[in-house]
Amino acid sequence: AGIRGYRDADEKRAECLRLNEEKVYIQACQALDNIKREPEEEAEVCGQKFLEVAALFAGIRGYRDADEKRAECLRLDEEKRKKVQPFLEKRRKELAPAAGLIGSGNSHVGLKADGTVVAAGDNRFGECEVSGWRDIVAVAAGECHTVGLKADGTVVATEYTGDYYHGQCEVSGWRDIVAVSAGCSHTVGLKADGTVVAAGDNDSGQCEVSGWRDIVAVSAGYSHTVGLKSDGTVVATEYTGDSKYYFGQCEVSGWTNIVAVAAEECHTVGLKADGTVIAAGDNDSGEYDVSGWRDIVAVAEGECHTVGLKADGTVVTTDSSDKKEISGWRDVVAVAAGECHTVGLKADGTVVAAGDNDSGECDVSGWRLFNSFENLKQERIEAKAERQRQGAERQRQEAERQARITALNAEKQSLQAELPTLKGLFSGGKRRQIEARLAQIETELNSL
Repeated sequence: AGIRGYRDADEKRAECLRLNEEKVYIQACQALDNIKREPEEEAEVCGQKFLEVAALFAGIRGYRDADEKRAECLRLDEEKRKKVQPFLEKRRKELAPAAGLIGSGNSHVGLKADGTVVAAGDNRFGECEVSGWRDIVAVAAGECHTVGLKADGTVVATEYTGDYYHGQCEVSGWRDIVAVSAGCSHTVGLKADGTVVAAGDNDSGQCEVSGWRDIVAVSAGYSHTVGLKSDGTVVATEYTGDSKYYFGQCEVSGWTNIVAVAAEECHTVGLKADGTVIAAGDNDSGEYDVSGWRDIVAVAEGECHTVGLKADGTVVTTDSSDKKEISGWRDVVAVAAGECHTVGLKADGTVVAAGDNDSGECDVSGWRLFNSFENLKQERIEAKAERQRQGAERQRQEAERQARITALNAEKQSLQAELPTLKGLFSGGKRRQIEARLAQIETELNSL
């Protein structure tokens, strides 16, 4: 190409290109044949093999039947994704006990098997002051605060010690919560009945969730909130903030077959049942270059990157600076992404981290959140059953309380109606009895 026009250089260059196309074509055809010959029982997960081969054919479009071969690869990839869905669903259920054990913001928090919490990283706003927490079953870390879900369905939050407080830690009155998520300056809680509560900054409408129903998971971003519905669709708060900070992160209404969601500063990702990932919002840093991901069972969002946990326990990320280190992680059961760092929880209870460590947010090498994942799974299953039992008991007690209140009010009305009918010289004793009983009823009603 450097000596075009000289003698037969142009013809030689064309010959080189043709031979290269032929070489690529042969390699791609051989790779496709090898994948097709894989025993079905040895190909439990989808992988990216068909996509990789499709990319080879895409590089030589127009050559022989390369276009048809590429279309075949994409079709086979889609078929395989449908076949692996049951396996991925099983794997997600197996990993469910690890959900909520780690959370990342500017700092990082980890939930131990005994219900206590450890933290590392930036503590300028008191976000690491969690040493006194007990009976915690899930944790979430926001940019400047940390929240914990307790076994009784109540929520605790760190005491905010900085400026620009928006009330994101005012969660002490919440009840019947089953999941929590912390954003920049707001906190979201999912209730057992599928409704959602929120506290904190609402300048961009991120706390407008009171009308949501049938929600099974929530995620709080910087200035928006997303909710996963029981039918696999996704809802998001309507962005009402400064338009220059809106990048379409709330445009998720067309998503279907979603099994998990994650939101961060200006983007949102959704994990599909077939192990692929979709995204919406700002992509200036490649935050959601996730279209080629396969076999994903969990996702997490950082400020400028997305992390995916694969079914085989490895991790993928869009963060090019940490990709090499993270690609070496193995046996991971949960992931979390902070502002500029990524954390992985391993099956042995230890924690790994990569990325920015200016505030010590990656100083987790000494952490051990549990001793055995199998034991953890059984303990959390038993704990969940106990919480359900306690919830049923609270409902029974509340029903009894309401029934007692109704009965007392009925008796009160009856006695009050009887008082005016008491006349005559000998009615004083009866009147005093009724008045005494009414006083007892009022005392009991006040106690209820």
